[in-house]
Amino acid sequence: MIVPVYNVAKYLNQCLDSIVNQTYQEFEVLLVDDGSTDGSAQIYKKYQQLDKRVKVIKLAANQGQSNARNVGIENATGDYLTFVDSDDWLNNDFLEQMLTPVFAHQAEIVLGNYYRYDEAQQNFLLYDPAYPAQELTQADYLRERSELRHLEFVSAWGKLFKRTLFDMPEYLRFPFGKTFEDQFLVHRLFFKAQRIWYWEKALYCWRITANSVTTSPLTAAAARDDLDGYMQYVVDLALLGKLDELAIRNYRIHLNGLQARLEAANLQQTAIYQEVEYQLHLTTPNG
Repeated sequence: MIVPVYNVAKYLNQCLDSIVNQTYQEFEVLLVDDGSTDGSAQIYKKYQQLDKRVKVIKLAANQGQSNARNVGIENATGDYLTFVDSDDWLNNDFLEQMLTPVFAHQAEIVLGNYYRYDEAQQNFLLYDPAYPAQELTQADYLRERSELRHLEFVSAWGKLFKRTLFDMPEYLRFPFGKTFEDQFLVHRLFFKAQRIWYWEKALYCWRITANSVTTSPLTAAAARDDLDGYMQYVVDLALLGKLDELAIRNYRIHLNGLQARLEAANLQQTAIYQEVEYQLHLTTPNG
């Protein structure tokens, strides 16, 4: 398990408790401290002392979640990797459940349903699973990823990835310094995998806080990363000969949504707003 840690003392105990108390016990935990200054180190050191599976990599300065995840990838020794955000938590049977199609079907990627905890509202939201437990075809993945209906087809968290999928470090790493970093990489891992399984049980809890990307005010830089990440997906589809009308239509829907968010943030005079307008022009029939 790869867990970037940066100033999450408020949540870290719950996250680490959910990890070390897994019903399946044969795993390692790589905590990558990305320059925390809030007392997170005092918390994870207790787990490190009590549990030999917990290993800590301390970075000299904060360089962002992408870099921390990449450091974890480079130092992992297990056959499968999973990413856990340090303000989230797992059901205690996360690994036991997600490893089922690995042991039974040699799955290279296992993704599953999830639930969300809204800290401000103090309530949980459970999503209907997209599929029952089953193997997914490449067409299944492409349809769901293009639609962006289910976050589990886009995010890095809540999945198992066979470590060999990351064997091309120049292309299969998270982009340094980017927001929405999952959009740049995760689809490439799915394109590379031969056996993908969906596990319908909700086993990962995504915590929404006041500092979450999805709740923070949109900035021009974040909007640029959002657009660049989606454009990378579209370009990769085109290179693979898989860019169809469905993908283009849903890219246009995403552009419309991003344009509305930029307008709500009064960012109409920015370069990224002009780029979104141009992309809408290119993707609109008879535009």
